[in-house]
Amino acid sequence: MLHLFLAAYYVAKTATGGLNKIQVMREGLLDMKFWDNGVPRCYVYSKEDKMVVWGDVVEHAEVAREKGWKRVSVEEFEGSAHCGHLLVDEIRYWGIVERVWGER
Repeated sequence: MLHLFLAAYYVAKTATGGLNKIQVMREGLLDMKFWDNGVPRCYVYSKEDKMVVWGDVVEHAEVAREKGWKRVSVEEFEGSAHCGHLLVDEIRYWGIVERVWGER
């Protein structure tokens, strides 16, 4: 029953032109009313992430650049699960954090 409800909800949202929550979040993260586009952004991902498609992360970074974000970087980790990049390579992960924070 839950699957039927979710399918019907998705079809209704799509048919009425409504955005799903992921689309709203993706657009909100690029809304310059809320964020300073001069602050550095770093997109960290892994192709092994089962929750977030890596191509969506790379695409969001590209859209950020197109919309005027000045300092956007992208870092790919290998073998890490969702939000598990620190566990795979702690030194590299904290080096990225320090580099991005240092750009401020």
